[in-house]
Amino acid sequence: MPKHLRLIYLAYAFSLLLIAFLLGAKFDYRGFYLWHWGLAWKGNPYIPINPENVYPPAFFFLALFWKLHPLLPKVFFVGCGLLLQWIALERFFPRFSEFPRSFSYPWIGLLVFPVFFLLFTVAYGCADAWLALLIFAAVTAKEKGRNFWSGVLLSFAGFTKIYPFFLVPIFLKPKAARLPFLVGLFIGSYAIMTIAFKLWGTAWLTFFQFSLAYEAELASFPAFVEQTFQIRGDWQYFYHAFFLFHYFVAAYVIWKKQIEIHLSIFLLLSTVFASFTMGHLQFLVVPMFFLFLAIPKLSVNYVFHRRFSIFGYLLWISIIGILLILQYHHWQFLAEIRFRDLLGFFQYFVVITIVLRLTLLRKGPQQEHYQ
Repeated sequence: MPKHLRLIYLAYAFSLLLIAFLLGAKFDYRGFYLWHWGLAWKGNPYIPINPENVYPPAFFFLALFWKLHPLLPKVFFVGCGLLLQWIALERFFPRFSEFPRSFSYPWIGLLVFPVFFLLFTVAYGCADAWLALLIFAAVTAKEKGRNFWSGVLLSFAGFTKIYPFFLVPIFLKPKAARLPFLVGLFIGSYAIMTIAFKLWGTAWLTFFQFSLAYEAELASFPAFVEQTFQIRGDWQYFYHAFFLFHYFVAAYVIWKKQIEIHLSIFLLLSTVFASFTMGHLQFLVVPMFFLFLAIPKLSVNYVFHRRFSIFGYLLWISIIGILLILQYHHWQFLAEIRFRDLLGFFQYFVVITIVLRLTLLRKGPQQEHYQ
């Protein structure tokens, strides 16, 4: 990236960090994060038992930052997202001239001003940019042949929030990487669980139960079913079967097509969040960043022929972010058109359509040149 653009980006990054600090604690950061970190520092965050405490043990290690200043973890999360933006820009600029300007300029614009990141991380302080950075570190370790450390890093991500564990199949190729990766995953998980048992006894295990039983979130298809048909009762088994079907199909296609790893993470996590009850909107920050990180790794031919799907996804989540901002400012028409009730259906439809377009190719992977 040219030096003058780096200076501009550093000024932009400093501005976002300052804005994040000045906005203070809002929504989940104020209602869940600060409270739970306070419990962790004082004793046991899992007591009293709270069904809304679905945070794994490593999430509470961030209480060390919280103790220094309540807003320090939020600023840290924003810094993680800004670092991923920087990496994506640094990787893209050497290939800038290869792509048509009609792709490059809108792409950079969406990368530098991603509505979801600005809303959920900068404004609300959600932790998912930190998860994205941990997963990226695991991918980088794998690309450098350090599969053991790749497993350790993914275990830390999975014990911060549980969904990174769904990415394990992506890290099992090639065959030679499997054993060191699984050993690293086991040792990392064992170390974190040992610390959790020592600090909090067996109480921390309740997060598994509450994660599986958590009510359907806004951006998932199960949420649309519940809101539209007013379904009540225990439908968890149906939801789990619905999710597992989509998950294994997506994982199988990614495995067979030998899709580039950053794009694979985007595709698999997008499918998980659309089909599982844990489809919280803030989680979409992670697949969004991996779509940005994938582009510099893909061939111009592949990107050009899939550009409508790529831009379609980014524009879609930008529209959702804008509508959420309007809704929080009490725009009544959004309630009248049942925006929140229908969002799960549209999210599912858009994601599944894009996943199919990006994976079910006419040619084989060697001809498409993913990498």
